[in-house]
Amino acid sequence: MLNDIWPLETRPRKLQDREYVEQQSWRTLNALQDRYEKEAERKGVGAAIFGKDRKLRKTTFGKKSDDGFARLHPARFLRLPLAAPEKYWRRVPKSHDQKFRHVQLSHYGAESQINEKVVLAMHDRQVQKICTLRGTIR
Repeated sequence: MLNDIWPLETRPRKLQDREYVEQQSWRTLNALQDRYEKEAERKGVGAAIFGKDRKLRKTTFGKKSDDGFARLHPARFLRLPLAAPEKYWRRVPKSHDQKFRHVQLSHYGAESQINEKVVLAMHDRQVQKICTLRGTIR
């Protein structure tokens, strides 16, 4: 439960020890968290800005279905890889098999401003054409 309010990797080393944490009361743990947050504020969060990045946690997913509309698999919302593009770019598909002309663009305010040809070109990165906002392909 403490992990929900104070992630393990952001705690001081001593508070990452499960046995030590279990011996402490909630009041003590809350006071320690407040103290560390105030200290980080006072220091200007230098470690968070200039410190080393922590190693990413591994993510595993169970087998689930995803139809792209109603059922969305959690893997759909992952970030792009943090590795250099040379390491993963060859694995990105050059073109998608299923092409959709009616993509949701209303949240961008562009629902009727992009030509269907441009939307179809977005499904294939092999297309050597320049797409403009007006929807013309050159």
